[in-house]
Amino acid sequence: MCASRDDWRCAQSMHEFSAKDIDGRMVNLDKYRRLFEGVKGVYISASPMLLIVTWTILVSLVHLLKTVRLLRLLRLLQKLDRYSQHSTIVLTLLMSMFALLAHWMACIWYVIGKMEREDNSLLKWEVGWLHELGKRLESPYYGNNTLGGPSIRSAYIAALYFTLSSLTSVGFGNVSANTDAEKIFSICTMLIGALMHALVFGNVTAIIQRMYSRWSLYHTRTKDLKDFIRVHHLPQQLKQRMLEYFQTTWSVNNGIDSNELLKDFPDELRSDITMHLNKEILQLSLFECASRGCLRSLSLHIKTSFCAPGEYLLRQGDALQAIYFVCSGSMEVLKDSMVLAILGRSELKAP
Repeated sequence: MCASRDDWRCAQSMHEFSAKDIDGRMVNLDKYRRLFEGVKGVYISASPMLLIVTWTILVSLVHLLKTVRLLRLLRLLQKLDRYSQHSTIVLTLLMSMFALLAHWMACIWYVIGKMEREDNSLLKWEVGWLHELGKRLESPYYGNNTLGGPSIRSAYIAALYFTLSSLTSVGFGNVSANTDAEKIFSICTMLIGALMHALVFGNVTAIIQRMYSRWSLYHTRTKDLKDFIRVHHLPQQLKQRMLEYFQTTWSVNNGIDSNELLKDFPDELRSDITMHLNKEILQLSLFECASRGCLRSLSLHIKTSFCAPGEYLLRQGDALQAIYFVCSGSMEVLKDSMVLAILGRSELKAP
């Protein structure tokens, strides 16, 4: 027993005290001392682990903040939408999406086959598609289905072949589903394939048709022109001139009639467009004194015409109803088959 402070210090340093009388009861101080030291040791020993856990959580939160970068995908989608009018780009994206989907489904098909093989490793069932592939390639599984079997390369190619054949058709049967899990996956693949036909291949067909629409229109108009010549029994020389003129105009404007295209626009917008299209003509010295309103009005009445090589634009005695400007190429002025002048680009031909 310790009766004074000096005695208490002595007992604490020598670890020899055991009890004290508090309110008439004997208290085992040595037990509480050991308990306190044990709890203190737990806290001290747990401090490094607590720091590690806290640091791990902070690092995880920092990595989680990096997911904000995924918002950049919105910019990518905006750029893709900007190029959506380019048939080649859209066609490439659709085919890439189809190939990526086929790859994912091939991986799932392989995982299903592997799980079926592992689940039946203690049995003698050999019904999975991997077992069938191993038999065909003469590399069957053995040793409780854990050894042997086809290589990863052969299994992936077979899985990709199965998914592509199932997505584009109903498959060919040489790689088929045998277990319940494989059959369920095959059903899902066929349903997805039906959606892909409607989504991807429907768009691909429309894109290919749009890519060849001009080519188809050219041949349609050429056929109509030849039918017109045949029905009206036009002479060969006139027929040749008509075909040459059609081919020349098509090579210049690609079958687009600007007047027909702009007729639905309001006059204000149409005048701005035509002023831009005809700015080389409106900048000639002839129109230096004209106001902007006058130029806008004139631009609405300017029309573009084409003349095939060797054709006559005007003949002596013809009624003149327009002023012509040579915008491209050159033109000869003839009199009795004699060349009087050669008009070049932006030169005036007045009546």
